[in-house]
Amino acid sequence: MPGEARILPAIRCLYGAATDAAKWAGFLEELARCFEANGSNIIRVNPEEQALTFCALDGYDAALRRLFA
Repeated sequence: MPGEARILPAIRCLYGAATDAAKWAGFLEELARCFEANGSNIIRVNPEEQALTFCALDGYDAALRRLFA
């Protein structure tokens, strides 16, 4: 399947997650799947404050997740 077609399901899930926080896990699972990865994450940083304002992780073990907590 071409790269563009592989990412479309993840984009659909992203739109759902933008309005429903319970859907972030599904989006991250689909994102990992489209890149054939074991996990995925999305991070938002506020550049003015140089602060992490949002982070969602999927598919990482507990030791790695603690680094982002």
